[in-house]
Amino acid sequence: MKKILKGFKEIREMQQENSLQIQELRRVQTELSEQIRRTEVLVERNSEELRRIEVLVERNSEEMKQSHKKLESIGLQLGGLNGNIGDSTEEFFYRSLESNPVLGTLKFDRVERRVRMTDKEMEIDILLINGDSIAIIEVKHKAHPEKIQELIEKKVRNFKDNLASYKNHKLYVGIASMSTSPDLIAKAEEMGIFLLTQQGGSVILAADK
Repeated sequence: MKKILKGFKEIREMQQENSLQIQELRRVQTELSEQIRRTEVLVERNSEELRRIEVLVERNSEEMKQSHKKLESIGLQLGGLNGNIGDSTEEFFYRSLESNPVLGTLKFDRVERRVRMTDKEMEIDILLINGDSIAIIEVKHKAHPEKIQELIEKKVRNFKDNLASYKNHKLYVGIASMSTSPDLIAKAEEMGIFLLTQQGGSVILAADK
């Protein structure tokens, strides 16, 4: 009898222990369910944030495309404007020298425009010629003193290499610029070249060779 009672007691103790384990398991399951719910909320929130970011990126990409198109259009307009200014500047000096082909004390018989070098992708803006002298004029709307030496040396070198028919002519060089500065005048005098500019609608020498 004692053994039977003892067995019942052990069974009750085991049932109580199992009940506690079940309660603990349910508690853990509840915590896990809550963590899963929170994770799902975070995932949904992050997904929504990602969707917003994607919308912003797409919008910014479209705005950048529009801005790029506008910049291209402005660049084309500026390029056309610069080309027009350059053409107008060259036209002004060419027509002035054509009507009065004189540089200082030198008088020329012929004035040519946009003379292309032989076998070279380069041209002379204005070329003045007489029986024994020739002058090459580089035209700029606004010449920069720090760049003219390299430019002139390159033009002179290519001229001597490509226009051999004038090899016995005395060569003169000039810069024609709509605007000048003391530095530009000083540089032209230092290089010993003509500097032509405009004054009151006429061409004058700002520096004589």
